[in-house]
Amino acid sequence: MRYDESVLQFTQEDIQTGIISYISSNDSSSSIHDSFNFTVQGRDLATNGTFAIRIYLSSTQTLPTLVQNETLYVEEGKMALIPKSSLKVSHPNHPMSEISYIVSKPPRFGFLELNPSALIDIMNQDRNGNLSTEEAPITLSRFTQLDINRKRLVYVQTISDQSQDTIVFNVTNGYTTITNVTLRIEIVPDTIPVEIQNMTVEKECPK
Repeated sequence: MRYDESVLQFTQEDIQTGIISYISSNDSSSSIHDSFNFTVQGRDLATNGTFAIRIYLSSTQTLPTLVQNETLYVEEGKMALIPKSSLKVSHPNHPMSEISYIVSKPPRFGFLELNPSALIDIMNQDRNGNLSTEEAPITLSRFTQLDINRKRLVYVQTISDQSQDTIVFNVTNGYTTITNVTLRIEIVPDTIPVEIQNMTVEKECPK
């Protein structure tokens, strides 16, 4: 708009003097994007373009919602896919690709990884399917809900003789953040230790 009137044509001078403004007329609470196409003309030259607009809705200020947060189970020395049942956060005005998890406290006894196909190849080289700590990459620090939904996120357990691990996240839609979302991990031991105390065996005497 220019001088509170809708316009279809304006100049670079109008922009520089700050008299051109955009006013959203869309009352939909789910629409956060808009755009318009334009043509810039100067003498005999012209070029076309698109101006993208992101609409900041009042509803985007609401916190994302933690929908699912179940314990993850993983075998010792193996990797486990992190499903939506273990981590799912949603927001009514943002797609899953805009819901970002930021690791604030990484796991102590393993690491996170996206696109685990390369890890599967490494682990297949070990007949037991284990991954050594020397082969473990740097832990992942950021991913999205879409990564989880598409089954691309895994936790790889690398340190033996552990029973539990945790990962803490901050989750944001780009405007507001929920903090200290914790994924609890139960590590299933490769072998179950057995302790025997005060065992007595009776010897059968021959008849």
